[in-house]
Amino acid sequence: MFAAFGGVGVTYLNPDNQSLQAILIGPDSLGRIAQLNAATLDQEEGNATFRGLKDEETVFGMYLEDRWGNRSDTTFATITPLFEKTLDKSKFRTYKMPNDPILVIEWNVAVEFAFDGKWSSVWASPYDGNGNNWQNISTNTKGLDPTWITFDMGVQSKLSRFRINHYYRYSNRGMKKYEIWGSNNPTPDGSWDSWTKLVDYEQKKPSGLPDEVFNDADATAWLLGDQKDFPVDAPAVRYIRVRCLENWMGTGDLSFSEITLFGQPM
Repeated sequence: MFAAFGGVGVTYLNPDNQSLQAILIGPDSLGRIAQLNAATLDQEEGNATFRGLKDEETVFGMYLEDRWGNRSDTTFATITPLFEKTLDKSKFRTYKMPNDPILVIEWNVAVEFAFDGKWSSVWASPYDGNGNNWQNISTNTKGLDPTWITFDMGVQSKLSRFRINHYYRYSNRGMKKYEIWGSNNPTPDGSWDSWTKLVDYEQKKPSGLPDEVFNDADATAWLLGDQKDFPVDAPAVRYIRVRCLENWMGTGDLSFSEITLFGQPM
């Protein structure tokens, strides 16, 4: 176990690819030892983070449980979770650079719509405007080269994790493979010399079904959005670029509805 932003993290090896539950225990609101959280470990190796914990020194315990209820011994550690908060989007601003790609020219497309606090929350009809979200960010280069958007968070921050909620459902310009870059002093010409890659991500369709064929797992994953931690050693930054390497059509244009960032404002 180790300190993570907003909670406790664990790195695991599961060579037999068993379905295991990692159970986190610690003091509840009355100081009694209780289960605080749980996570399913069903990959050969990976990381899990248990969030929603106060940034106070605490003795936590963790044990594993298999599908038959067999439990491992409990491991204890004294950990102080790292403080994090949702970054204030009211401070975010478009930061247009000379080499930023062109956007789709429509009333509902703008960089600021990527952090307006709105995204589609209804899987069955995400684009109909009936209580859902029309607004998004979409580039329109119609090429194979990567595209990106640039914005200013308004304050330098040590980022802990992100969530991106999409506009398209595993299709069209929806980002499939992308990166998030950061800078504190972007060069005026927009070149990448002053930017540092912070994290990369690949959106996956849980069902693996083709085209516009979906199942419940696809819907659940899409509604939750893409989520990933930034590396702990990533630098604090103020300016952000979201760079799409490949969308679901196989080209470089990007589209999404909303980005939410978590961390520590400096």
